[in-house]
Amino acid sequence: MWKILGILFLGLIIGYIFRDQLNENFLNKVVMLFIYILLFFMGVNIGVEKEIVSNLTTFGWQALLLSIGSIVGSIFVILLVYHFEFKIKKK
Repeated sequence: MWKILGILFLGLIIGYIFRDQLNENFLNKVVMLFIYILLFFMGVNIGVEKEIVSNLTTFGWQALLLSIGSIVGSIFVILLVYHFEFKIKKK
């Protein structure tokens, strides 16, 4: 855990120091590339696990329900924040 937080804060410090020299568009492309690579290796790891693959339909429905719940909850909170923070300030 500390290793992950250390890497995160190291990146934050480097980004802060070099914020004027770094191209934001390039960084976004690099981040997306690493996300794709991470997702690929997570898929490989899931494919190797026999227990996960055999129970994929059960996990799939649970994951779908959790995802839908997260999305609906996020939209609800965003609408509340928008209503109370932005619409009220315009009046």
